[in-house]
Amino acid sequence: MTALRPLLTLAAAACALAACTGPGTDQASPEAPAAAASVSPSASEPPVDPADPATWRLPLEAYRLSPAEEAKLAKAATVLTQRCVREGGLADWEAPAPLPKLGGKTYTDWRYGIHDAALAERRGYHPDADEQAAYDAALADTMRTQPATVDSCAIKSRAQLGAGEHGKLADTLAGEAWGQAKREPAVVEAFGRWSACMAEQGYHYREPMDANAGWDSSGVSTAERKTAVADIACRVRTQVAKIWFDAEARLQLPAEQRESAALKADRAALDDALRTAEAVLADSD
Repeated sequence: MTALRPLLTLAAAACALAACTGPGTDQASPEAPAAAASVSPSASEPPVDPADPATWRLPLEAYRLSPAEEAKLAKAATVLTQRCVREGGLADWEAPAPLPKLGGKTYTDWRYGIHDAALAERRGYHPDADEQAAYDAALADTMRTQPATVDSCAIKSRAQLGAGEHGKLADTLAGEAWGQAKREPAVVEAFGRWSACMAEQGYHYREPMDANAGWDSSGVSTAERKTAVADIACRVRTQVAKIWFDAEARLQLPAEQRESAALKADRAALDDALRTAEAVLADSD
């Protein structure tokens, strides 16, 4: 009798291929919001808007996968896994779709905290309700009981695509710069202005990321929504996110220069994996 188990490996493999760092938004630092398991591709990169963190670009992003590239690898992993499982005798098996994006849509979108006032009024620090529902449904699908052969096929798919650990050096260096930037004088001063602004409205937090911690994950309270709205108003007044971003971008440059050879090798390996993924997807059409 074929053993059955929850389908965890396929989602984990897709996440590893995309150099994910955890659930939520696209981050490297353990303190910062982290990356979702997989994302939906975008048609093109948006132009840079000084008022929209989602459009900002950090130097080390060049050495990691873009959202569209993450989606391509995840889709190719799904195709390979389904092909392997069916060749193993389960002709009718259907792989679950890659997990949809939840939270920030780009590497920098929620990297320095929330910034969408309309969303904050509805959801506080939580993702959009429809996005959350779609993500939860897709996650439940990946957790359904599956034949044990799916695990081995998912691992083989990951190896065949070959992205492996590549791209994680950029995330590690970026995470270090993210944390170091908080100690830069301009950022410390901006944090102080933001904290004072929040105190004027009755909220007492030392740093901007402190405000989004500790809220109930099962629902959105009135207190959370009000705090989030005040948070964004103070962010706009103090420009704290842009000051933080500028400091991090500056700190990433020496790290990029210091680790240039390794970063370029990682990027080349990611490009090889993407070419393999493109061939897999072309063959599946």
